[in-house]
Amino acid sequence: MNILAQTTAISMGLDAWGLASWLRSLARKGATPSELMAQAESLGLHPLSMAVAKDGRGGSCFDVRERNRAFWQWLGGDTTWTSAIQDEGLRLRDAWRGDLPEGLVVPSLEFCRLQHPVHLPSDLQAETLCLYRCPWLERMPCLTGVLHLELIDLPELLELPDGMDLDGLLLGSCPRIETLPDDLKVRSVEVMSCKAFASFPSQLRCEFWRLYALPALSRPPEGLPVSGKRRLRWNDNSGWGNE
Repeated sequence: MNILAQTTAISMGLDAWGLASWLRSLARKGATPSELMAQAESLGLHPLSMAVAKDGRGGSCFDVRERNRAFWQWLGGDTTWTSAIQDEGLRLRDAWRGDLPEGLVVPSLEFCRLQHPVHLPSDLQAETLCLYRCPWLERMPCLTGVLHLELIDLPELLELPDGMDLDGLLLGSCPRIETLPDDLKVRSVEVMSCKAFASFPSQLRCEFWRLYALPALSRPPEGLPVSGKRRLRWNDNSGWGNE
């Protein structure tokens, strides 16, 4: 978000996703597509942010998806994005080509078996970002606007970036990852089936953690919380966690 968007959101008590929903709601109050496009541009939000924003109307996943796609068409948006629009965000898969635009705010963003590299803009804001079976991904940029990050079956991913502050991290079947960044901040972390994962940052503190199927990790990391109703879980010499 640009400065105007941040100021507007703060003044209205909204986060970035709430701001996108508010813009979308203006359509029901008579705003035209051109007016909404201009408003989004002035706030530094890409119009796709409105198309996948929660509209508060409920319905099945199918109903919400079709409503989102219809809204995008009503806006006059680029039709190459239509098939990627889902009920809770965007899903890019298989042979899809392109780069994500600047100013994108989405509840959920999923990359599934993408065959071609995609640029992740530094200002991306996503409540959940999932990358699954993307063989081209070697390094992640630092995405400070992502709340929950899922990295699954990424054979070339070498490391996670420094400077990330997450609500949740799921790391699975990433065979080249050996550890997590020293400065990582995260409330919940789960690492599974990463055969080279051998160490855990000693200063990392999180509320929930689960580590399993990690043959290079010989003992549970020290310093992680085991308190309150949570207990240490041990599983076949290959997994530990608190729950």
